[in-house]
Amino acid sequence: MRKTVLTIILILSMALPAKAFLPLAIPPAYFAASLALHVAAAAVGIYYAMKQGSSSSVDTSGNITRPSQVTYIDLTLNPPAVVEKSITAKIPYSDVKNISDKHPSDYPNIQNSLYSTTDPNYPPYDGSKAQTAGTKFSVGNTGYHIIGSQGKWTFSSYAAALSGLGQTPGVVYGGNTIVAIYQSGSAYVGERYVCQSDGATTPVKMTNTPPAFAGKMASSGGSGAVNPAYQAEIDKMMQDPNYVPTFTDDTTGLPYAPPPSSSVMTPSQLQTYNANGQAQQSAQDAATSSGNAATNAGNAYTNSGGNLATGQGGDPALYQKYLDALAAQKAAQAAADKLAADQAAQQESGTDDSSYTGTFDGSTPYGDQSKDFNFGTRFQTFVNQMKGTAIFSLPNQFLAGIPSSSTSSMSFSGGRFGQFSYDFAQFNGVFVVLKAIVLVLFGWVSIRIVLLKGGSQ
Repeated sequence: MRKTVLTIILILSMALPAKAFLPLAIPPAYFAASLALHVAAAAVGIYYAMKQGSSSSVDTSGNITRPSQVTYIDLTLNPPAVVEKSITAKIPYSDVKNISDKHPSDYPNIQNSLYSTTDPNYPPYDGSKAQTAGTKFSVGNTGYHIIGSQGKWTFSSYAAALSGLGQTPGVVYGGNTIVAIYQSGSAYVGERYVCQSDGATTPVKMTNTPPAFAGKMASSGGSGAVNPAYQAEIDKMMQDPNYVPTFTDDTTGLPYAPPPSSSVMTPSQLQTYNANGQAQQSAQDAATSSGNAATNAGNAYTNSGGNLATGQGGDPALYQKYLDALAAQKAAQAAADKLAADQAAQQESGTDDSSYTGTFDGSTPYGDQSKDFNFGTRFQTFVNQMKGTAIFSLPNQFLAGIPSSSTSSMSFSGGRFGQFSYDFAQFNGVFVVLKAIVLVLFGWVSIRIVLLKGGSQ
């Protein structure tokens, strides 16, 4: 039973028309100048791009990530197909700093987040914590130091403390007074200090710590989604021609590992693949069109009263048209089969740039076996060659005489019973089924002849 089922499948694969060829193409987003990443990988057929409309994130370590995607054409699939994955591109804090420092004019916003200009001896005043005598701080470009506390008061809320003190933290009043509001348990403490000016500060450029950098980059401070004002600079850094971000597979959470080059279709292979496929499609379309023309010519001759098998009767001119159309059909099919066989042989021999053998590397004690035993290629060549033999053309010749035009009616005299007419068109569906059955039977016979050596076993 299993053998019979497999035989029928083989027959149908030969008898039924092939699917239309669909050219392969990498999605356009991977070629967009504003999105493409790691463009050097495109030379081997792997394309990276940032996801359009998504935004970057920054963590407390200062690392920046960007939602991205990768695509390629997988040669291990049959037929080859476009594969796409979601990945995340990442630039560590150290690389952000290095790239920004090399081209500071390209990344002004990132530079402002990486560095602060201040006097290390007079850090900016922090009005959210208690101050001690001798503490140095700066307000604007002037340095101060705390002399002592004038007093402190407890309030139920920050707003109440502001109102009660009548002063705002971080502002020097009268040249020698400053306040702080800090929390103590559930209450807020407002304290006023006496301070003294030490003159102008000497600001220097200082590198911010990764958490401080992240706090300036994030929209809400601390970490998370990056402020939209920084997105354009981050994308530009991701696309730096001298830098490749690291990539993480969104599915596994592990570092993304690109497929081996042997299983990826290169741009030149893609061009050849599409050209060959379209050439085969055009050749097969021409053969199909010629076959339809031959069928129509045969129908016309049959309807004129002729016999296709013997060429007797009917209109001789129509019979000659049928013979010419049949010859053209055979020539077109032979050309299509030869083109397919030539392309298959070229691929099998390895002279075609689009040849491939999956991921098998041929490393066996007997040398490279991948080309010697390419079953798929050899089977397709066998199918194409068999289609050109007489046993496969016989069903078409047998079925070509079925009328399919408006002249499918037959009239005959019934003697004393009168004139009768019969329209075969009303049984069109039945003839389609009969045609399929005949094709299967002929295919079954051909398989037995080829595979069972004459059908004797």
